[in-house]
Amino acid sequence: MARDNVKDLLSGQNQTNDRRNKTVNLILSIIIAIFLWGYVIGLVNPETDRAFNDVPLSATGMMELEERGLAVVAMGERDVNVKVTGRRSDIFDISADQIIASLDLAECELGENQVPVRVTLLSGMTDVEAQPEYVSVTVNRIITEERSVQVSVDGQVPEGWELGAISLDMPEMEISGGSSLVALVDHLEAKLTVEEGVTSYSAMLAITPVDEEGNAVEGIALEQEWVSVQASLLATKTVELEVRYEGEEGEDLVVSAQAPETIIIKGEPSVLEEIDSIQTQPVDLSAVTENGTRQLELVLPRGTELSSRQKAPQISFQVDQVTEKTFTINASRIQVEGLGEGLKALLPDLELTVTCRGSALQLQEITAENTELYIDGSNARQGQGEFTVGVRNTSPMKSASVSPQTITVTIQEEGE
Repeated sequence: MARDNVKDLLSGQNQTNDRRNKTVNLILSIIIAIFLWGYVIGLVNPETDRAFNDVPLSATGMMELEERGLAVVAMGERDVNVKVTGRRSDIFDISADQIIASLDLAECELGENQVPVRVTLLSGMTDVEAQPEYVSVTVNRIITEERSVQVSVDGQVPEGWELGAISLDMPEMEISGGSSLVALVDHLEAKLTVEEGVTSYSAMLAITPVDEEGNAVEGIALEQEWVSVQASLLATKTVELEVRYEGEEGEDLVVSAQAPETIIIKGEPSVLEEIDSIQTQPVDLSAVTENGTRQLELVLPRGTELSSRQKAPQISFQVDQVTEKTFTINASRIQVEGLGEGLKALLPDLELTVTCRGSALQLQEITAENTELYIDGSNARQGQGEFTVGVRNTSPMKSASVSPQTITVTIQEEGE
């Protein structure tokens, strides 16, 4: 029994010693691993990768392109991602602003070019990768054209007023750039800031090339960056538009014209107060031979101009060939107009043939029922006389005739 107790005691001591040995070995392993890691990092200094995203691209060679009459109008990318490989101690000392990505455009040709991305690195780095490796660059020929300078308002203009009476030291200006960019420029915009209570302005305004929708067009060189502007705020007024005509439409043509009934003008309030209508320069109908639209020339009184809210008024023409429509009306329906008091007219019993001329659309509205025949009896005397028969209709037509043109009418006193 005593021998068994001794065995158990020795066995417990052995287990305790085994656990201690394992713990010591584990600690020694960790220490050795840390030592080896420090050795590798400190002495071996392994290579590793580091990524830099959205590195901005710079461009060189622009002046060389310009000397060849070329300009960049589009660039596929404005920044790139860069992966750098090098010694760990070098890699983690780098900041993003120490990496320069660039494109050399000096050798670009007309059209689309694939230009390699060049990356400038610090020493100690063995590899670099740019994504994308190439950037698409479009090159056009440099052209020079003129564009008008237009003043727009920056701010709130009082209701019933707008900018007017604008004077510019350069109403037109030369612009230069790649041909496709110049083609986008609709006009040059100068923004005038308006202030409450101020109606007269004199300022130097910066110029921006813009497209038809008012968006700025980049990459355009201007003859000058500023324009001298003098302008005023003017009152607006809607007035009647009177279209004047001259000449006659072709014998075999029917010309229908349609134009705005009113237009908006602007000027000083004291000037607008005296104006209720605006006339046009005469429109020559003899020159109209086909469907179309033309701009009306306005006769604007001094001190007035067309509102910027008012498009230039136009007149549209519908030209149709003349056709004829014939029907008969009994002479009993003739109206005797202007007959003296106490007199009456005895009309003959006969059928008159009426021929109306006009466009097919016009003649659709013309019938025997809505056509009137009449004679002028203002100079009639008792007895028989010859009277010319006239034709009229409330619907428009080119012309109308009646056969026979004259009839014999007997004039009597009403009591007879």
